[in-house]
Amino acid sequence: MTQKARRPRPTDKRVSRQIPPKESVLIVCEGGKTEPQYFELIGRRLGLIGRYTHVEVAIKGEQCGSAPKSVVYFALQLRDEREEKASKSTITRKFDRVYCVIDRDKHKPETLDSAFQKANGNNIDVVLSNPCFEYWFLLHFEKYAKPFLHHSKVATALKKKYSKYDKSRVQGEFFDTLFPCTEDAIANAKEVIREKGWGKDLRKCNPSTHVHLLVAYLRAMVQKPY
Repeated sequence: MTQKARRPRPTDKRVSRQIPPKESVLIVCEGGKTEPQYFELIGRRLGLIGRYTHVEVAIKGEQCGSAPKSVVYFALQLRDEREEKASKSTITRKFDRVYCVIDRDKHKPETLDSAFQKANGNNIDVVLSNPCFEYWFLLHFEKYAKPFLHHSKVATALKKKYSKYDKSRVQGEFFDTLFPCTEDAIANAKEVIREKGWGKDLRKCNPSTHVHLLVAYLRAMVQKPY
């Protein structure tokens, strides 16, 4: 008599999908390619994205536009949508932290002021780079503290350190070069701010970035005993 095939038992991975994350973070980026690619890559390399973990890191980019205020409004929209979904689900968690990654770039001061005011009033962390996000990449190679006359000059300085740099393609050899130097970049970002005597507001501080704060937070998530 032929035995009936046994139904496979659910794997741990299947079961784990029904468990809500212990911490959930939303990162909304002004840029549609460079910034989302970088945070996706570092999230995967840290083990926060791409497999079951105790945490969730959600990254959004192209959908929000490039205006700083539109980035903040999009983040608010996503947070509200998540809160509504979480109220109806036992496996969905509200976002514990929301970050907006934006550049000083060519935005007018009043445009940035409006974005900061909206973010501060809604408990959203603004991660500003002055003049642009590529400055964070440059800090992986050196502690660069000279002001940039234009945001395009950052890419020029970066290409002197990594000649094949392409802002639309962060993955591959470029990210593999950056990642081992993450601690150096964090230290350099802190040191530039300290040496210049700058505070928490970097809107008039060229060059500077707060990306190191977000990266340090992601690295700390890996170490938490959830």
